[in-house]
Amino acid sequence: MKTRQPLFSGPARGAGIVTSLPTDGSADAIDSDADGHTTCQEWRCLTNPTNALSVLRLLSASPVGTDVTVSWQSVPGVSYFLECSTNLAATPCFTPLATNLPGVAASSGKAP
Repeated sequence: MKTRQPLFSGPARGAGIVTSLPTDGSADAIDSDADGHTTCQEWRCLTNPTNALSVLRLLSASPVGTDVTVSWQSVPGVSYFLECSTNLAATPCFTPLATNLPGVAASSGKAP
């Protein structure tokens, strides 16, 4: 019998998050909290896959003059990066706008 390999493995798999979900990869493709993100995606973002309030989500993108201010739900201790694209068919299709944006508790990350 062949053992199923997890979609994602490594130090971030469930790091610091205690859930009743199995860590053998069998729950990677499910969305147990119905927040639109699979267990694998949540572990990669260091969010809790059993808590619908713990999710990486865009909150707003607001024009400010010729710029746009972007805010998202973030996780304390996690660094984020922001990229943009004007042509998704290009290689590479995304260009970095900002890096090392810190996640903060009870707030959202922001980048101008």
